[in-house]
Amino acid sequence: VGIRFVVLPAGVVEARISPTMTTEIALPWSRLIGAHEVTNAQYEKFVAAHRERAKAKPGAKYDERILNHVRSSASPNDDDPVSNVWPEQAEAFCAWLTENDSAGREYRLPESSTWEYAARGGRSNLDYPWGNEIDATKACYETDRTRAVGSYAPNPFGVYDMAGNVAEWVKTNDFPQYELRGGSWRDGPEALRISARGQLPGKAAKLDGHGFRVLCQPPAIK
Repeated sequence: VGIRFVVLPAGVVEARISPTMTTEIALPWSRLIGAHEVTNAQYEKFVAAHRERAKAKPGAKYDERILNHVRSSASPNDDDPVSNVWPEQAEAFCAWLTENDSAGREYRLPESSTWEYAARGGRSNLDYPWGNEIDATKACYETDRTRAVGSYAPNPFGVYDMAGNVAEWVKTNDFPQYELRGGSWRDGPEALRISARGQLPGKAAKLDGHGFRVLCQPPAIK
């Protein structure tokens, strides 16, 4: 579907959790992560495949939120990040990629700690992916809609849009199982901080600021 991946090299960074306290975030072995958030065009290939399956097996149960997915008016173009997605649909997209990968690679949502490691780009104690000061030339936030993925400069790992555009679903080791990282186009500077976490919204929540990116595990490191 045209997802470009970059390498997250193994390493350790320090993350500031208060003015006087830090913690270590370690990546014990390298990973591949999507350079960009998943786009509308990429997600809609999955939606089309899901609809074809539903036609072929009309008696089977399918996720109506996938079958009925529509683009957000705040993210209308092919290269804009997909939104209006719950974590279950993001996981289903990853499973579809895995199922269709002839090389045996596995795709999934990043763990929250891996996402943070990627956002820091190998640097310790940053508030934002680019430094410690908010900068409107570095991210899409406090505005009226998303921007095409890759519209802003990447961090040193070659990862784009780790702050703003859409808040990204990640997995946790706690309850709830998912949380949002990075902040979105409608959020303010606090939500864009690398350390910021957004909780699972209610089922009636508006999701036009919620998207995701994909982690890839080659067979050798599953």
